[in-house]
Amino acid sequence: MTRSTETVRERLIGGWELVSFTGKTPSGRVFHPMGEHAGGLLLYTDNGLVGVNLTEVDRSRPDPDTRIGLQDDATLGPLARTYMAYSGTFTVDETTRVVTHNFDLCFDPALVGTLQERHVAFPDPHHLELSVPDFALDNFSSTVSLLWHRV
Repeated sequence: MTRSTETVRERLIGGWELVSFTGKTPSGRVFHPMGEHAGGLLLYTDNGLVGVNLTEVDRSRPDPDTRIGLQDDATLGPLARTYMAYSGTFTVDETTRVVTHNFDLCFDPALVGTLQERHVAFPDPHHLELSVPDFALDNFSSTVSLLWHRV
């Protein structure tokens, strides 16, 4: 049970399973960056580490018996576009309720070393919402929100 005296950081610690990953365009259109049924796992450790895996859930590849490293680029391209993972350290600003993820390892090497801010909300004791108000997409900024359930 969550006590009202717990800090934001203390409430984050543990494992979280993705419930939904949505975005909203400036015109108000809702979209799903990894499909309507995205899957994911988020882990925060007490010693300040974070790990995230996000994926479209209905991924498949034509030759599942061949090791993935031996697959051709045409097969791997769609798989890469439907998966994101990173890990690193995190800090929390208790006043602004912002958690900052420091990407030490990432599927996208261009993000290694970057600091990524997530606004934190707890809709109820079992859920965590992380949002990014100015997420840059192709030609516009969007608000994206990830809703997680404690596991």
